[in-house]
Amino acid sequence: MRHTADLICFGNAPAYFSSSGAYRLFQNWKYWMEMGWLDAGTPMNYKRETESDEAQWYRNWVDAAIDWRYDRHMYCGQANYLNSKADSVTQLQYVYGAGADGSMNYSYYENTSSGTDWTWYTYVADNLFTEPAATPPMPWRDPATADEGTLWGRITDYDTGLPIDDASVQVGTLSAVKTDGNGYYVVTLISATESGTEYDVSATKTGYPTANAVDVNVIAGDVQRRDIALGAPALPGDMDQDGDVDLDDLAGFKFCLAGPDYIWSTGHYCARGDSDEDRDVDAADYASFQRLCSDSDK
Repeated sequence: MRHTADLICFGNAPAYFSSSGAYRLFQNWKYWMEMGWLDAGTPMNYKRETESDEAQWYRNWVDAAIDWRYDRHMYCGQANYLNSKADSVTQLQYVYGAGADGSMNYSYYENTSSGTDWTWYTYVADNLFTEPAATPPMPWRDPATADEGTLWGRITDYDTGLPIDDASVQVGTLSAVKTDGNGYYVVTLISATESGTEYDVSATKTGYPTANAVDVNVIAGDVQRRDIALGAPALPGDMDQDGDVDLDDLAGFKFCLAGPDYIWSTGHYCARGDSDEDRDVDAADYASFQRLCSDSDK
């Protein structure tokens, strides 16, 4: 499956995308491509080859779209319904000469400027696609070749279960993203390995304490989900109040014990946090830590 979108290409290609009709109509597809939200863009670059201005605009948009594809694909659209068969092939030849990953024609039925002509398909096969076209691979979706993964999820209110709009979500040291009106977020282009790379994820929103999810596994070439509830009460034993009781909480284990000078009834000296008295604060002590903090509600 490929996630694609039809992209607006009105008029001539601008020097800056923010000056384009697409940007003014809230279709910031240059950013979509840059963030890896799309596997491929399909520009609706519909221009007449017989009009000198439009013919040049067509080429300008092809060049711009390829420049703005980043690490994804661009399948350039072409209007066979506005052109003769020969002019459509001319435009398609420019697409492939410019280095596009593929092409698309509009439309299947009205396929020439003179109307429907079913000979278009044999014509384009004889004059352009003389051999079967290979399907472009997507290395960013193949765990064997990908070096990035995607994380998404939903941020909700712990008490009500309702989604939280405009919350900030940060994965590791990457730039924070915002949730939409339904509480969903997505973070793309996260460096990851085939076996997975762990990240700490934080969610913040004015009026709520920060919520943290630690050791969230992101897998190269895959999409993982992690939901977070804001306003959740701290778990027993959750010393750092990150929503998880884990080894990081051992740093606060000393508050559950009497201290480094405590002498157990057996006469053994107890190092701070050393619940099994082996003079080494380690994972074995963590089991006691969980029981102690749960039993005493500390």
